[in-house]
Amino acid sequence: MRETALDIEGVLKQALLKRGVLVKLVVDNGAAMSRTPARDLCRLGIVLVHCRAYSPESKGSSSRWHRTCRDQFLSEVDERQILSLDDLNARLWAWLEQVYHRSPHDGLDGQTPLARYQQDLPKIRSLGPLAAKLDALFLHRVRRLVRKDGTVSYQGGRFEVPFELAGKTVCLRVDPHTETVVGVENDAGESIGQATPLRFVGQSRSASTQTRSAAGRTGQAPERWAESGRVSVSTVLRLPRRLKMELQHFWAAPFPHWARRPASCG
Repeated sequence: MRETALDIEGVLKQALLKRGVLVKLVVDNGAAMSRTPARDLCRLGIVLVHCRAYSPESKGSSSRWHRTCRDQFLSEVDERQILSLDDLNARLWAWLEQVYHRSPHDGLDGQTPLARYQQDLPKIRSLGPLAAKLDALFLHRVRRLVRKDGTVSYQGGRFEVPFELAGKTVCLRVDPHTETVVGVENDAGESIGQATPLRFVGQSRSASTQTRSAAGRTGQAPERWAESGRVSVSTVLRLPRRLKMELQHFWAAPFPHWARRPASCG
């Protein structure tokens, strides 16, 4: 099994929803941990602390937890009875809630983890209204240079952003789970526009013919095609005459005058 930054984020979201907002999050220096979105944690008021390298005593509590889990849970699991990973996770949660959290710990002066948690309930900070925006808080941000045609690339796809951003470096807000761009920000984290996924002319004939009834036969302008995610205005305007003719054939409608490249442009 692999441990990735997305796995860590998923567990952290569950912890925030179930137990409230942390004061500090102590992590080691593994690759997955080092990619934890520090800016998002700061927005929640959480301080991210990395353990000192080559200092096992700084993460002794974590190591003790893993040993307890192996000795008391994994050693008792009958692999023949496990139906799936979800089944194993359900058994782990049951063991945590019914056994681990209710057992006295020497490190807690004989208290149980549940009793120690309840002792500090007045200090627990709930997510409140932020709970509905938790997924948005964990969107990733990647820097991209906007091309002259007002597009950017991400994970092999092309997205159209506001044309006035051409030539500038922006931050894309992306959903790492679906690999889609959901917005554009400046360095200060302020929204400066949306990103529209593009479909290119070089796709299959079947993909082009599917747009015939929606665009060609109705005579819709490329602004409408862009809104529907089929093709952008900037893409149409950049097309060579030969490809324009091919699109005209697929959509069975002539291009309007403003989509024709002036003669001086070649």
